[in-house]
Amino acid sequence: MTEKKSTKSQSNDSNITPVRSEAMLNKPRGNIGGGSRLLLFFLGFINLIGLFVLGLWFFNTSYYQQETGQGFVERISFLEESVAKNSQVNKESLDSVELEYKFLEKEIRKLWDVSNKKNRKNIEENAFQINEISSSIDDFTQVTNTLSAKQRAADLELAKIDKAYVDLKQKFKKINALASKSTLEERIKIQEEAMLSLDSYRKQINKSLLLLQERIDALEIKNFDSSED
Repeated sequence: MTEKKSTKSQSNDSNITPVRSEAMLNKPRGNIGGGSRLLLFFLGFINLIGLFVLGLWFFNTSYYQQETGQGFVERISFLEESVAKNSQVNKESLDSVELEYKFLEKEIRKLWDVSNKKNRKNIEENAFQINEISSSIDDFTQVTNTLSAKQRAADLELAKIDKAYVDLKQKFKKINALASKSTLEERIKIQEEAMLSLDSYRKQINKSLLLLQERIDALEIKNFDSSED
């Protein structure tokens, strides 16, 4: 009896399974599935927004780079045009300056030729005048030297005259000394000799004065002719 009970209880125990209510089973499963979907939806929305922002940023960056590149191209083109214009202007300016320089050089050469010819004429005239002045100076120097020589000759003649005068005075002294001691005849003889000496002295003086006057006149005539030339 007891074995049958134990057997029956074992078989009942083996057939016992845990039984859950349907509400308990559905409630947790429904909560887990909705949260996952919401998380996936949220992540997908974030990714979509990120992609949109990234695409917008890429678009803006590409557009900005394109505009910047276009601006660089336009600026480079403008600079090239400016450089070309400036080069053309500079070339025209250089050509104009070169023409003006050639014109001025030509005019300067003309003026130089005219001035050179005029100066050459003036130089020749000045050289001729200088030669005349040099010749006049040489003549004047020669005349001065001649006058100096004549002056020295006149001084010598005057020295001779002075010597003759001294000799004559000494002779007169001798004559006076002898006259006091000699006779009348001797006095007359001594006076005749004194008169002859005095006459010779006078002739010598007159001759020297005439020679000196002739030389002075000749020099004056020569100086007058030189000044007129």
